[in-house]
Amino acid sequence: MSITTKRIVSVFLIVLLQLIFIRVSSVYAVTPPDRGLGAADSYGVFGKAGVTNTGAPTHIWGNVGADSSVTGLVSSQVGGSIITNGDTAGVATDASSTYDSLMSATQGVASVLDLAGTNTITPGVYTVGATVLNGTLTLNGAGVYIFRSSSSNTTPHSGTMNLINGATACNVFWAVADSINIGTGANMVGTIIAQTGSVSLATNANLIGRAVSLIASVTLDSNQITQPLCTTTTTTTTTTTTSSTGLTVAGAPVAPYCPPLSDQIVSPVVISSKRLSPTSISLSWAPYSGTNYFNVEYGTTDGNWLYNTNVTGFSTTIGNLPSNSPIWVRVAARNDCTIGNYGEPKLVGGPGLPNTGLAERNDNTILYISVGILIIILTSSVLILKRRRFLNNG
Repeated sequence: MSITTKRIVSVFLIVLLQLIFIRVSSVYAVTPPDRGLGAADSYGVFGKAGVTNTGAPTHIWGNVGADSSVTGLVSSQVGGSIITNGDTAGVATDASSTYDSLMSATQGVASVLDLAGTNTITPGVYTVGATVLNGTLTLNGAGVYIFRSSSSNTTPHSGTMNLINGATACNVFWAVADSINIGTGANMVGTIIAQTGSVSLATNANLIGRAVSLIASVTLDSNQITQPLCTTTTTTTTTTTTSSTGLTVAGAPVAPYCPPLSDQIVSPVVISSKRLSPTSISLSWAPYSGTNYFNVEYGTTDGNWLYNTNVTGFSTTIGNLPSNSPIWVRVAARNDCTIGNYGEPKLVGGPGLPNTGLAERNDNTILYISVGILIIILTSSVLILKRRRFLNNG
């Protein structure tokens, strides 16, 4: 085979490999903010200028803190600690970092959202004004939801939020430039950070998230506030709560206590996967070590876990993926409100990857033509080489 022929064959081999393995990547709607929660992470309520409660039924799962004083709450009403008198150093600073990150988020489409009436939305960045949530806002799908308000935001009686299809309180954030007033009987979800004004919850209003005022105060009245128990990663996390009290908040039951995961649970690892369609992949994992409740995180790159879903059992199917693109996946055991250590990340859903099926492609025609051309070139090269040898021997 001549040098020229060898070069031609090499070029076509490179082109063929690129056609087979290169995928066009897709960008998800929005990534988590650089939350910087730090010292604020363990708080259910923080008011720099103080926290005031009226109404004995108020209960907060998480710490309660203020730079000045906390009034109207006793230790039996707080699942964490009541912290005052300068012992909250760093809380406002870290929460302020979260606020800045929320306000500067640029990924996804910053849609203007009218909170009046009934809405169902998917992950993204949403702008809300001095608006009223008087219906039902449903967050549909795993991912990050950021609500940014340029002025005060009021939620009157009957406003409620629901989480479905993998949406979690850990990934819902409200950045309010002034004050937010959550009305009587409302059910809210997410970490609420008010920059210059106060956060107030009217009678029987409930929150799965955090109520944080960077400068002003937080006022409560017979409320239930549940601080989400999120993993320590800086990306997508999840939380689920159950109840032994019968209390429900925003459609989800609330637990006064969450037992830790057993130390005997081994971090699960993906052992098999198969592409079912250009946008869906089935997975299974092992070993069994005392639980069959898991959280599955996935994203386009290792370490950037944009999405997650809770699973009962040792297999699931994830969909709405970038078409025919490999996906990084990892799995952790969980219980009602705690997630354990994630197992080794695995790349699935692409040709040549361990334990995966061959991904379908939309450009098969180009691939078949390239293979055909390559076969013709190789066949021609072999015939030319044989002819030269025949002539040389003659």
